[in-house]
Amino acid sequence: MLNRNPRNSVGSLFFALPAELRICILRELYYVDILSLRLASRSFYQLIEVNEAQIVRHHIEHHVPRHILELYPPPPDLNLRFLTSLAQRQWLSNNMAQHLAEYISKHIIPSRNHPGIEHSRMRRRLVPLIFTLFHFFERYRFRLLAEAYVENPISYAAVDEPVLIQQEIMEAYNPALLLRVSQTYHLLLYLLYQRLAPKTLSLARARSGRVLDRSSEDGIAKLLIVGGINQVERIWSIKNHSWRRKEMKKWIAGLQSQGDNRRQGNSTKPQADQHSTLGREGSRDSAKAFGHDYMPPTFELPTPHLSNSAIARLIQVLPPLRAVWVSSARDLILAKGLDAADVGVWELFIDELASGDDSEGDSGDEDPDDSGDEGEEVCLPDSR
Repeated sequence: MLNRNPRNSVGSLFFALPAELRICILRELYYVDILSLRLASRSFYQLIEVNEAQIVRHHIEHHVPRHILELYPPPPDLNLRFLTSLAQRQWLSNNMAQHLAEYISKHIIPSRNHPGIEHSRMRRRLVPLIFTLFHFFERYRFRLLAEAYVENPISYAAVDEPVLIQQEIMEAYNPALLLRVSQTYHLLLYLLYQRLAPKTLSLARARSGRVLDRSSEDGIAKLLIVGGINQVERIWSIKNHSWRRKEMKKWIAGLQSQGDNRRQGNSTKPQADQHSTLGREGSRDSAKAFGHDYMPPTFELPTPHLSNSAIARLIQVLPPLRAVWVSSARDLILAKGLDAADVGVWELFIDELASGDDSEGDSGDEDPDDSGDEGEEVCLPDSR
């Protein structure tokens, strides 16, 4: 017969332990288990809340890869919200790396008879590069919004302005990493073209890069800058080609309609500045990566929930795709003394991703992911 004495419950026995032992146990839990434990009872919630900074500091010191902390330094006031935002970005980067590795293995490598392909190696090397690339787009979106709200917003008729803003952000990356991320950008752009181009596109035109018209290229720019990694991953993961193209057009139309509503004078109405749902799609599925069916109250997406006003202003100063990344990164790479001749040759980059041994630096610099897969396991235990 089960002993139903509440004094002998697991929770009661746990809280009977000395405070130091309780904190040691909490620090050793996976991040997803800490989020679950907060919902177990009021006592557990208060215990985690009181020791939140200590728990988060332990995870940062032992489990978060170095390249993530270099891009997102911990704030003075440590909390689970910060750790959650890092975990979300890492989860999306893992997903995108998996998508790209699968696509390359299925559609590109077989046609070239690439020897010794290893899918897991390619995915692992892509994760920190994709993470860094979308860090750039996140910071760039923030800078564009800041420029959009000044009295005289910048005009992208002048080419120097986007270059200067982009290079200020890129200065945070060391030259070798910037070179590898530039190669990742060209590869991602090429593969996005393939995923969103009409099926009747000729192979010659596809390989020349002329796969989308000007309006579609502007759509790619909006996807990368406004949508961020959330929308890129969501659109990419749609398997049916026609549905994927329709969903892309639907998202662009929704983006444009919100901007049009703002310009037509509806901004005076209270509902005009309600938070947009753009960027929220898939957020429930994202939460499942942490082992939950719910969205934690402190969950912070890499793409903010922009108001209609912010979307309208952002679209107003959005640069064309040809003004994004390429020239800014090339000039900066050359200024650092590196050779940028092969940056746009994605075939060579795939060779480097798929070959070599695991003793080599996976991300092209001084092994920025030196925490290895351990950091991924702690932030995302279900991805092991």
